Parts: sequence; C-alpha cells; structure tokens
Amino acid sequence: MSTTRKITHLCGFFAVKVDSGFINGGDPQKESKSDISMPKFLMYNGNETPYISAQSWRHYWRKIFNQIYRKELNYNPKLQKLENLNFFKAEHDLFGYFEGFDQSVSSDAMGNVNVSQVRLSPVAITQLHPISIISQQKKTHGYFNKDDAFVHLEGDSTPLPYNSKFYNAVMVSVFNFNIEKFGFYRNILDRQELYEKTSSKAIKDGIIKEIEKDNFELTDNKIVKKLRIKSLIKSLLFFGGGAKLSQYLCDLTPKIIIVGCMNGGNPIFGDVLEETPLGTQINIEKLKMKIKSVNKILKAPLFIGVRNGFLINYQKLYEMSLEDEWKNQIILSSPGQLISFLEEVNVI
Repeated sequence: MSTTRKITHLCGFFAVKVDSGFINGGDPQKESKSDISMPKFLMYNGNETPYISAQSWRHYWRKIFNQIYRKELNYNPKLQKLENLNFFKAEHDLFGYFEGFDQSVSSDAMGNVNVSQVRLSPVAITQLHPISIISQQKKTHGYFNKDDAFVHLEGDSTPLPYNSKFYNAVMVSVFNFNIEKFGFYRNILDRQELYEKTSSKAIKDGIIKEIEKDNFELTDNKIVKKLRIKSLIKSLLFFGGGAKLSQYLCDLTPKIIIVGCMNGGNPIFGDVLEETPLGTQINIEKLKMKIKSVNKILKAPLFIGVRNGFLINYQKLYEMSLEDEWKNQIILSSPGQLISFLEEVNVI
C-alpha cells in the first residue's frame, strides 16, 4: 500500500440479499393462457437470471441521496444556494446532466458544431446481478419462482388470475467514484460541461472559479466535495426501493461493502464473492491476489464492511485481518462504519 499520492477514486462493490424479491419489472411473459409479470432477467448458462438495471437502482439511489443531502445542508446554510442552481447542484454534479441548444458556435478548426451542456456522471456503476454459483448442483438461488394469485374486483364476484415471478439472490454491483471530478467542470472541443454564458455568469456570481483555460471548480469545493461524498456513501448504506413493494418488500441495505481508496479507477474487487450450497463466502485467496495487484495505487487500507452472519467464512476473513502481512492492508468492520473510515483517511 502506497501513501505518496492523493486519493482520486473510491472503487469497490456492494452486495444485497434479495429474499422473495421483485425489484425491477420487465416485459410480461405468456404461459399457458395467462400473462406473467416478470422482473428483468438475462440469460446465463441457459437459465433466466434476474438482474436490477443500473438505471433502475440508480434512480432510487438518487432519490435517497437528495433526501440525505438536503438534511446535511441544514448544518451548512452557506452551501444551500448551490441547490437552486442547475449544473452546480449536488445531483447534477454527481449524477450528470444534458441540456441541448438550438444555437451553434464557430471554430476555425472544426467549422460550425452544435453545442450542448453535457456532464458525464463521475459516479460509475454496474447493474445488480447475482454472484457466481460454484456448485454443480441445481439451485433455485438466483432463479425464478412463480406466485399464482387472484385479483378480486369490487362488485365482481369472479376473481381474475394474477401471476408473477420472483426470486431469491445475493446480488452485487461494482462502483467507481471519480471523486477528483466532483465539483470540477471541463470543456473540451465540442464537449462542453459549461457553456460560455453559463460559466461567465457563474464566475461573476462567485459560484465557480476558472483554474485554467476551460477548466472550472466550485469556489467552496473543498467543503462541498466532502459533504457530497459523505451523502453519496450514506445514501448507498440506506439504499431501498423497487417495484411491487406491497407484495415483495425487501431489505436492500448492503450486507457487504468493499471500498478501496485509490489513485486511479480500477474497480477489480467485484468478483470475490461466491455462492455455495451452504451460503455466501468471500474467496480469500482471490482477495489477497487483487489487493497485491493494486498495491501501488491503493492509498489506504482496503475497507471491508460485513453484516454479522452474512459470510459463512467470516472467521477465516477475520483471521486474515490479524496476520502480520495483512493487518495494515485491510480494515474489517461493518458497513455502517464506512463513513468513519473515510473521515479517518481524510476523504470526507
């Protein structure tokens, strides 16, 4: 683990345990003479395997983030003014935006080009998908079960059949947060994050400063960035939402979260979880190999937060954390301690 350069990225993954869930609805299927409500699925090894699209869970995450961030702002009224400004408010900064214009600009090098204000989100994620199953036995984990029910309409004595499929799975999503980009805006050729009129007014109003040509940063970015990272992580720890909650309510808070504080985006830890006939485990040898492979860009101990009882080989992971070779390279705790850890390593 190197400590000579700054932390630019938070890379890792989190996993949720879906028990009898229907989180992200897809197209209905025909079976016999009836329609069946289906969650989204992909084909894996010839089986229908459920997944939660990145767009779907990102939508719920964004809503929770906004709720948490507004509460955090109550302790810092000076920053509340940014939340009334498009492009500079927290959700636009972290989750991106697009605004098109009818007008065009001239460039000697490129001629006339259409201009829009586009910000690619510095918060990169994957879909939530079931973890690998290392067993030759046929398992229902990660696959579908069917619920046959009836809808009773008021004033009609004939119940209507209603069928839906649901699933049980431990699902994982890999993330890569480019925290160096939080509160920072850049214009490159026709990819403009801030149109000239937008940036000029914001500079005049003291919202941003131009640190070099076509590169801008929020004026109070040191304070803003830490508050936004804290709220982003906290909203992930309180993650929830989904379709058909009245029938298939699930606890979607992370059961394990691994975060590496890095100088460079390399989210390589997402495949260290495995599903066995006895339950979920972490592949410790693979974890060791991956820590070694990113040792030069890992700027703090790898944070591993695990809910009690989730991993069947937690004791072996705990013993690894006490070994001389690894005791300074990993922090083993609970997911809720991630905020405190990031404060200790001066990320927030």
